[in-house]
Amino acid sequence: MIKVIVTVIVLSGMYSMYGINWGIYQNAQNLAKEKRFDEAIALYEKAAAETNDEKDNAQYLQWAVNVAQSAKNPEKARELADKVKNAERRSMMQMRLMKPKEVINTFKDTDFLQWPEDIRAEPYRTRGRAYEQMKKYQEALADYRKALETPGGGVSVKGWTAHDAGMIYLIQMKDEAEAEKMFRQALTVSPAFYAWRSQSLIKLGELLVKQKRAEEAVKIYSEQNFPKDGSPIWIVAWARAYAQVLSAAGDNVKAMEQLEIALKSASGENQKKEIQKSIDALSDKLL
Repeated sequence: MIKVIVTVIVLSGMYSMYGINWGIYQNAQNLAKEKRFDEAIALYEKAAAETNDEKDNAQYLQWAVNVAQSAKNPEKARELADKVKNAERRSMMQMRLMKPKEVINTFKDTDFLQWPEDIRAEPYRTRGRAYEQMKKYQEALADYRKALETPGGGVSVKGWTAHDAGMIYLIQMKDEAEAEKMFRQALTVSPAFYAWRSQSLIKLGELLVKQKRAEEAVKIYSEQNFPKDGSPIWIVAWARAYAQVLSAAGDNVKAMEQLEIALKSASGENQKKEIQKSIDALSDKLL
């Protein structure tokens, strides 16, 4: 028993030394909630300075940057980003704080494939986003493609990239076939209902209905496992969108069911009135 206890203590110490110390994270988060921003940042800075792990160092400083941004202190945010030990991770954090033109001027010719694999996709997305904001859509799409093809990057990087590429193809390029591919790709990134996934699903449904492929849209919606305890805002959005594709496919009974779900989850009076109008219009079709 004593040996087991000692082992647990040693492993716990190793975790605090070589991994993220979640106690520090929680304490800093609590301080930030109390608007004790300087104290929260100091905790993160101390942890970042003491760790020997470059990923952990960058993570602590990213959290510190987030606090500085909450405190509306961009100068402090940049100062913190400059303290990241690893050069590429430092550049990535600095990149997140730059305006679009500065991103492009600074990283226009950077080969991000030389960066650590776990962050390699994100700078392509970030530079692509900068190009998009400057209305350079071909350059944006080129970077978005690289972000999607490059290993590394979390689900949000991949998901938002696919969604944003889809929107460029749909709105700017008027290329519905490519937009459809991107929205479908976004749905494959993760089964969880992140905002980018929900938006991609809704846009894909609208596109298929426009092309008179409502049955395909119904099939896609029917395969989704919408969380029952999700945000009311999203429950309303999912239900209303699902109702539209069901109605377009001629299934007004199920469409009515979805509108009732939307009405129950709606909060604002104007939104409730809009949903009720849709219910009334659908009721006329059922008579």
